[in-house]
Amino acid sequence: MIRAGILGANDGIISVSGIVLGAAAANLNSYTLFISGVSGMLAGACSMVGGEFISVSAQKEVQLNRLSIQGKPARFTKLQKPIKQRLEKLMS
Repeated sequence: MIRAGILGANDGIISVSGIVLGAAAANLNSYTLFISGVSGMLAGACSMVGGEFISVSAQKEVQLNRLSIQGKPARFTKLQKPIKQRLEKLMS
């Protein structure tokens, strides 16, 4: 988990700095540089959230399929809840 966080942070730093440096090279004013940096950061964050949600949802589907193959009822089994699981990892 730490490795994924470090790689994600590096990816975010590189992509946002690339956006800001590109805007700076175009001789844009400081307000436009700020807006481009913030919008790049928000776009990257939304992309990461979407990817994590899809990943955890797919993991839950795999668990449900394994339970159905084994013949165990899913309602009596503790399954991972995607949003709750990610929030717990963020808080720890």
